Amino acid sequence: MVYDGRMNNSFDSARHIFQSFRDHMATDVDLRTELEGAIDMLRSAYNTTIRENRFIVGGAIEHFVVATFNGGGFPAQHIGRGDTRIDVVARISGSGEEAGFSVKASFST
Repeated sequence: MVYDGRMNNSFDSARHIFQSFRDHMATDVDLRTELEGAIDMLRSAYNTTIRENRFIVGGAIEHFVVATFNGGGFPAQHIGRGDTRIDVVARISGSGEEAGFSVKASFST
């Protein structure tokens, strides 16, 4: 998957891909556990009350999301350097349907 910067990011495609991904995560306990464990490990290593650490944690989580999409069979790519509105492009395997997502995280201590 190569992002060329010319994606048509329709809401319907994004909703469909995310719903499919969410449904997959609900049944793939191992993949969900891996993601949750990675986030827990990251949170324990970086105190997000320190403002600078928020950028580190946020960027790492974007890559965790890409890895999780890929691990679930949804080809994905991090494109933070290529677009200012979205962080991740994902698609449903075997289809031309793709969408961009902006990844956000919020933690409370």
